[in-house]
Amino acid sequence: MGELTADVRYEDKRNRLTCAFRGILAIPHVIVSYFWGIVAEIVAIPQWFIIVFTGKRNEALWDLQESWLSYAGRVSAYQYLLFDEYPAFGSDQSRVPMVQDLAYVEPASRLTNGLRFIWIIPAMILGMIFAIAMSVVLLIAWFAILFTGRFPVGMFDFTMKGLRFTLQLTAYGLIMTDTGHATCAKKRKVGSAFVKAWQKRFHRLPIANELVGADAVGVVAAAIKKARSTDGEKITNAIRKLQYNGIRFTAQWDAKGNLKHTPIPAVVWAGDGTRLSALTCDIHPIVRKKK
Repeated sequence: MGELTADVRYEDKRNRLTCAFRGILAIPHVIVSYFWGIVAEIVAIPQWFIIVFTGKRNEALWDLQESWLSYAGRVSAYQYLLFDEYPAFGSDQSRVPMVQDLAYVEPASRLTNGLRFIWIIPAMILGMIFAIAMSVVLLIAWFAILFTGRFPVGMFDFTMKGLRFTLQLTAYGLIMTDTGHATCAKKRKVGSAFVKAWQKRFHRLPIANELVGADAVGVVAAAIKKARSTDGEKITNAIRKLQYNGIRFTAQWDAKGNLKHTPIPAVVWAGDGTRLSALTCDIHPIVRKKK
């Protein structure tokens, strides 16, 4: 359930006046988010039937939900005093110091989505506990900002974790996601070390594009090391003999340079689709040979 990532840049000095009246200032956004959220919930119903019968998500319905979830994330972060900039109404993310990422994955598990209303119960209980703790922390932080002009770092980090979990829970409840990028990476030895180093350096989980980019660089670096050269042709030949043990996946190429195994959901093999493995978070190609 950790596919969605969200992060807010920490600011040392805060606006005491806008924080003092944050509950009032956020009302217009809360109203818009509430009614937009109803639409996102209604859309989840046909999406559920589509997944159960086809094993795939409808991208148009998913995009509608994601546009609301991204907006709701910014509204919640503003409510939770995580930044002072007033968010724009709609899909404009440029006005606030917040990054939120959720990748669309078409293949979907019929079983876990079909029984999502049962699967989500433990996470909902944890979410309620988180919400109670966040309420206490935010009340203390609100007074801290009024008296000192600063949001204590520890309380900020806890609130950010709570918001991130809430957004992940919402995405999971709306059947927008089954598994996650950072979650999948942490299941691997190399990936776990990378995620820990990333969190230590940037104080947040890496988003999907950052993990993919790191693995892309890793493949080239491994090929250069194997070829012991920076010559393009030698690197290409080295890749064909390479077995790459990466952050999110293990990859191997055949003699013709074709990738035998890929975790990239966007790839469609031989017109037959792909099979998602929830255990490894990898995508295994299904290639059917003509008789």
